[in-house]
Amino acid sequence: MGALLQSMGQHALNAATMDIPNATVFDLADNLHVNKVASIFNSVELDQTALLLGATLHETQLVMHVPPSPPDSFFQWPARNIAWFHMPEQYIRHGMNKFQFTADFNVMENTDDFVHWAFSATLGAFPYGTDVYIAGQPKLSSLGIFNMDLKMGKKLNCTYINPDAPTTAIYKNPPVNYSKALEEFVTAQSLAGGMGPVSLSCEYNGNLDDDLLDEILQNFTDELAHPVTTSTLAPTTLAPANATTPAPTNATTLAPTTAASIVVV
Repeated sequence: MGALLQSMGQHALNAATMDIPNATVFDLADNLHVNKVASIFNSVELDQTALLLGATLHETQLVMHVPPSPPDSFFQWPARNIAWFHMPEQYIRHGMNKFQFTADFNVMENTDDFVHWAFSATLGAFPYGTDVYIAGQPKLSSLGIFNMDLKMGKKLNCTYINPDAPTTAIYKNPPVNYSKALEEFVTAQSLAGGMGPVSLSCEYNGNLDDDLLDEILQNFTDELAHPVTTSTLAPTTLAPANATTPAPTNATTLAPTTAASIVVV
């Protein structure tokens, strides 16, 4: 019985389509190497028709993965996980479900890859949109007694939204006006300083194949489990190795040494 329910729940999640007409990252720090936590606003349209009964999709961590940069791109980055955020618990009904939420947006090292990708998106380097993969391992429960541990991997094609014209977001269904919320985000960011908001409109483009999904999730698990903290070593003045008295005035002073900056939030 449990295996059958697991299979049904996984099929329902695979069959569901997910569009994110407005995904806005804001509150980005001037220096992401120092402060990697920003905020993200998502408006989501999740259409599921496989389950007739409603179900609860529990709070889960979703990782954002991007393919490698195009060969002719000015900025270059590898295929990698670039950020993650929490999606809060949602009750999912049969048919179209619309919800919105704001969450912490945790940028992963190398943060330069995120910045290069974001600049490419905002500067029009992707005339036909950029692929973004959203992956996670949500729990689904129904009637309070059936619990399923599932995997989710959705491919999205995302286009940049001009903050001066937020209505360019792609809504497949009767539109919800999020322009006021977006205006508040933009205003708050302009007052706070730092990198401006990055707004994307993302359309469902299928599911990730199982091998790629497993690879993304495994890398994400490893990145969260084994964070590496950044440390900057103070300048060090070394005396000669065999010295027993203070170094002479012409002793060599080594330049400051800075450890590699690799931090996973």
